[in-house]
Amino acid sequence: MNRNQRFLIFATVIFLLAPLLVFGLGKVEYARALFSNMHAANILLRVEREIMQKSPAGQYYESMFWKHNDEIMQIMSAHPEREDDFLRVARSFIPGLEALLNGEGDTVEITAGQVSDLKALLDWLASVGSPSLKEDIEREQARFPLDLFVGMSMDEALEYITTHWEYESSVPPMLVPDSNGEWAYTMLNGVYLEYPASYSMQQSVSFPDMVYFIPSPNVPEAWDAAVIKVHIWSLPPEQRDLFGPARFGPADDLAWQNEIVSGDFTGVQFLFENENIACAYFGAFLYNKQTQTAIDIWILAEPIRIQEFENFQDVINQKYPYLQHLIEKIGGNLQP
Repeated sequence: MNRNQRFLIFATVIFLLAPLLVFGLGKVEYARALFSNMHAANILLRVEREIMQKSPAGQYYESMFWKHNDEIMQIMSAHPEREDDFLRVARSFIPGLEALLNGEGDTVEITAGQVSDLKALLDWLASVGSPSLKEDIEREQARFPLDLFVGMSMDEALEYITTHWEYESSVPPMLVPDSNGEWAYTMLNGVYLEYPASYSMQQSVSFPDMVYFIPSPNVPEAWDAAVIKVHIWSLPPEQRDLFGPARFGPADDLAWQNEIVSGDFTGVQFLFENENIACAYFGAFLYNKQTQTAIDIWILAEPIRIQEFENFQDVINQKYPYLQHLIEKIGGNLQP
């Protein structure tokens, strides 16, 4: 199991138990080895889609997670002795999360032992993390002290957070002129990015070349709305061939690819999926040889089962127009 794939569960626990715990999370980038069983992986993906992205509070804490995700991955890579502790605590919440999703959250109670273990992990992260990470942990501890949740059912914990969370104002997005407020834009490393105005944007603290666009409750129902990850960096031409679909998954799982041109960028779109994996990996790699700029764009999508469709482009247009729009607007109209 890749270390970058080990801690998604904490993002779910954070919103349901204590938003503070978002700092103990790691996010799945390719769900092949999320956990040893796909049942747990499906639960975590459902919590993110069905709960985290369906309220302002959930979106706030997911955004905070992405703010610190890359730093936490560095910390965990430097301290492999902590992996068992993280996984043990994370897995202890799977039954409660499943009960909550199935309308039975009143049957599972949060224990003092679970909270004690989570507090210990957070204290450790604050002690080894950056000033920004430590500051956010302390602020969220003051907002929702973990001991409050001991003895609560999962339903009660969710209700407490949603009713006591106070909206925090944020900088409004820069709207694209003449888009009727539908699209917003930003610049990252000199590259123009256009994204849904209903999404929130979060730049990584430790990796400023990374930015994340996070769905809100106000996205079209037909969309498979997922977090969009964008990485833009300088890449010498002689290293160009080292990047692309091959580094994101095994060749047997490459279900679709298509060469693309977007303005001065050329590259490939691709889809990785496997019937034994809880999600599909859908993304693109683009490169501008003149400026030596590389772009990775990707999402974790719901299983698509591409073999069931005669025209995959129809699926893209219906379920992933937000991703396609971002790619097209990098440099003009997307061309096959």
